[in-house]
Amino acid sequence: AHAGHRPDFKKALVNIKKGQTIKIVEGV
Repeated sequence: AHAGHRPDFKKALVNIKKGQTIKIVEGV
């Protein structure tokens, strides 16, 4: 199943990016 055009997939990527940013901020 390709999820390239699924909004949920895009939301997941956004959440991952936000999660990484938060981890970086908390790490510093």
